[in-house]
Amino acid sequence: EIGKFMISYFLYSDAYSTISSCGILYAKRELNTTQLMLTILLLEVTICSVIGNYLFLFIQRKYEIFTKSIVTFQLISYLLLAIFGFFFLAGNTSLIIFGFIHGILIGAIQSYTRTLFVQLIPPGCESQFFSLYEISDKGSSWIGPIVLAVISQYVSISYGFLYIIGILIISIILLQFVDVSKNFETRDEINNDIRIEINN
Repeated sequence: EIGKFMISYFLYSDAYSTISSCGILYAKRELNTTQLMLTILLLEVTICSVIGNYLFLFIQRKYEIFTKSIVTFQLISYLLLAIFGFFFLAGNTSLIIFGFIHGILIGAIQSYTRTLFVQLIPPGCESQFFSLYEISDKGSSWIGPIVLAVISQYVSISYGFLYIIGILIISIILLQFVDVSKNFETRDEINNDIRIEINN
């Protein structure tokens, strides 16, 4: 289950980091956005990322939604954002909308991904697996920029959103095959064995 999750995470972590660079490069190169507007977008994303964390936490607690379902919703939202970026990113108003949605999602998806990963880690192996987690997170960060660099040599940088759409679709499908309940069963078995040993 961790293997399936790590492949999915490797892809979608590249997707949401590439969305940032793709949006900014498109704004600078294609829309000739001013430095002031880019600064406003940066502040907007930063503030919205904090709001997004609390918003998703409130929704999860209120409706008792599983962490995997929250992450899936966030990835679908990113997929729709990439589609929006490809077809409708054309001016300051659309940039503000783009930055708002990206900000709401970026902090929350990073937090909930870590939470989901914790649910999959075998008991007692947290430090080893989080080392793997960090490698996977940073290990894919070079793919998106290379793809964007190649695309920008031949067509508009906006076609980078098609790459993002593709890897998000693959990662969403892969994530659905991750069975979080299996690890809960394993943890229960380990805890029961520990209790038996203690009682003996």
